[in-house]
This record gives sequence, structure tokens and C-alpha cells, in this order.
Amino acid sequence: MFLYKTNQTELKVMNNTNESLTTTVSGGIRLILNGGKNIMEQATIPVQWFFSPNVINKRPTHVLIIEQSENEYGDASRGARMICKVTDRVAFVQLFSPGKHHFAVLALSEDAPKKYWLKENSVRDYDERFYFDSVAQAIEAGDFSLVKRGNNGIVGATIQEIEVPEELFAARSRSKIGEAVWTWVNLGYKKKTPRDQCEYRSRFLYAFTMKPFFYLIGKIASFFFKIAIIVLFPVIRIVIFFFGYKTNFIFKHTADIWKGGLSDLGNDPGDCFINEHVKGYKVWSIKDGKTHRMPVTGIEVAFLFIVGWGLKIASNHFNGVMMAICVVLVIMGLSALIAMQVKSIKVSDEVFIASERESYEQWLRNLAIDQAPIRVDLKHLPAAYRGSWVQKFRVGFWNAKMKVCRPYAK
Repeated sequence: MFLYKTNQTELKVMNNTNESLTTTVSGGIRLILNGGKNIMEQATIPVQWFFSPNVINKRPTHVLIIEQSENEYGDASRGARMICKVTDRVAFVQLFSPGKHHFAVLALSEDAPKKYWLKENSVRDYDERFYFDSVAQAIEAGDFSLVKRGNNGIVGATIQEIEVPEELFAARSRSKIGEAVWTWVNLGYKKKTPRDQCEYRSRFLYAFTMKPFFYLIGKIASFFFKIAIIVLFPVIRIVIFFFGYKTNFIFKHTADIWKGGLSDLGNDPGDCFINEHVKGYKVWSIKDGKTHRMPVTGIEVAFLFIVGWGLKIASNHFNGVMMAICVVLVIMGLSALIAMQVKSIKVSDEVFIASERESYEQWLRNLAIDQAPIRVDLKHLPAAYRGSWVQKFRVGFWNAKMKVCRPYAK
């Protein structure tokens, strides 16, 4: 049951089959999910967003979609996030478990810290804890700073609950042969379960063509890589010692590397080389509370040699010093001229940016709430802002993928 209470406006409309559909408007956003109903028709969901006049006036540039499955309810560290441009007009969200799901959709302004909301290289993990209750409270109060403290760039938000039937997900063979094929196909991948049937077909094709060859090559490469690392570690320790640090025993970790590779050496690379009991520049040992240091290090000897050699060269090339001063003065003069040009360009850029913002705000009116359809119609999306052919290709790709590539439930 949907527990969040917000100021929502329910709109009951009739589609061409006389079926009653309900959409809700809250926090300045109306969502159109899949076929316009709360029960989904497929596990890859097309999502459209439409904004109130107040949100349009704030020129949202990105939409953040946050999804939680039923078994993740109440756990702020779990769920999925994806961020997309408002100009995309439609997003395609793949779900990976049947049952009820919560959707929170946030409209973000141009100055919103996008990376604040997402963990780099992963949309399935949260970078910051997120609470659906805080979004509901923000919608109720009309104050989106309640979602996250400070200037978070949120200009609109909505929450919706949906249900995904189990039969929408791809089935896999449970026979002994089927399980063996599944294991081999997914061997070597960090994610043992592919996202969908498309990814599984790609893995399957690779598994029974090039994978045996590359698997053998990988084992051979791993053998020589371990040998190279075993040779390299002593060299690194000698270099570190040259710079004035006490290192571990020169052949330490050799057996560990040969057995398991680098994964068993710990999280701190420094512990592989610098003595873990005595750390610090020139520190050799600590006994009875007294620190004993190296009298001299290789880097100090090298530094004295370089300074002496440099002074000798400088004394024989006084004219070269004067030439260097002249070069520096010329560079400073050129830098001043470039700075003046940059200032001129900046003024013209400000005029261009103002014009772009006005053009973008005019286009956003295509996403006004009163323009929202009953269903997601991929053939009749709002007019593209720019790059219409790229948009057509992206939408066409996902439209085809939804029909032939069901996600796997995890």
C-alpha cells in the first residue's frame, strides 16, 4: 500500500477502449508511466514527465529518477537511480524484480549538483542516503530544500507507486544442461546475472566463439603478469629506499602474488612497500621511545650533485639567464593580450546564454501538464529541442529492445 500522503490532483480520463485511467499531479510534475496505469505492461518502462507553469519558469534541465523495489522499502541505502536530460523527453527504466515499486522523480535546475545525487559509474547504488518520506514532506510543504539540506537545485518532485507482474520478466532454463550453459556463459563477469535477454545473447555468442580462446590467453597472460609483478616489487622497494624510507623485506609478498595475484595484498598499496612498523622520511627504527634516522639518503646525494652541476653551468652561461628573463617578459605580455580577448568573448557569451535560456524556456512549454497524453506514445513525442535524428534513433532502439529483450529478475 502506498503510504505517502501528498497534495495530489487526480485526473480520471477515458482512453479509446473506454478504460478509466488515473494520473496524478504532485510537486509540479505529472508522470506518464508505461501504458498510463499503475500496473505495468512490461518490465522496461517508458517514463514521460510534464511540468506545471511554476516548474517551467525555473527551467529544469535534468530529471532524476529514483526507484525502490518492495523488498527495499525503508532502506535508504538501496535502490536505483538514473539521471537524464529533460530534452530527452522520455526515459526507459529497466526493473529487475516483480511486485510493488516506488518511483520518486525530481526535476533539477541548471545549477543542481548532478554528481551529488549519483555514484560515479553506477546507477544501482546511492552516493547519499535518500528518503522517500523527505520527498513527500517537501511536496506537502512546497519546500524542496527539505529533501536535502542546502541549495540542492530541486525545482519539482513527485512520488508514485507501481506494480510489476512476475510474468513480465525473462525466464531461464532450470535443467542441468541449462544451468551448466548459464554458468559458462556468465563466467568471468562481475554481474553473474545479465541485465536482460539482449545482454545474455551477447554473452552467449561470445561464450561459444571467442571466449575459450581468450580464456586460455588470459590464463597465460596472468602467469606472465605475476612473474612481472614479482620482479617489479623488489625494484620499487629499492627505489623507495633510495628516497629515504625503510621498506619491507625485498621479497615479501612473493608467495601471495603467485598464489592469488594482487587482490590479497590489502587495500593500502603503501603497506606493500613501506615497512608497516616504521613509517616516515629517514626513520630507520624506534627503540625505547627514541627515533633513529638514516644519516643520509640517495635522493639527498643526488640533489647535492644536481645543484653543484647547475651552478657550474650557470656561471658559464650568464647570457642564457638574460635570454630567459626576456622570454618571461614576452610571455607575460602575450598573456595580458589573451586576457583582454577572453574578457571580450565572455561579454558576447553572456548575451548568447541569455538568448539560449529564453529559447529553452519556450520549448519547455511543450512539456506543460495540459499537454500530457494518456499513454506513452513513442511515435508522437513532444517536439525535440535539438538533434531530432539522434532522439529518433535512441527511442527507436529502446522501442525495439523492449519487444525482444525482457530483463531478468534478480
